[in-house]
Amino acid sequence: MYATTSSLFRTEQAIVQGKVFKKSLLKTLRSSTTGEYTGGVYNYKDYFTSHGVESGFESSLQMSQDGRSGIVLLSNQYKANPSIGLLTESTL
Repeated sequence: MYATTSSLFRTEQAIVQGKVFKKSLLKTLRSSTTGEYTGGVYNYKDYFTSHGVESGFESSLQMSQDGRSGIVLLSNQYKANPSIGLLTESTL
């Protein structure tokens, strides 16, 4: 899937607001509110979040349960072992 931050936000917003399929189906998929992974995201009472890494790319999304606010971060600079982590580990 290719997306801009804006298009990814609008797509997820449409899903949450019942424009892609019925809200009742989404409620069944995302029944947890304690951070469990269900329906493709980690669900909490007031928001949900998703995160993925593939081939050096990283995506993160966090959105309110009503889809009115949220943030999307997309990066093509993911490093499995970032140098800051190595530095921190070596100083412990």
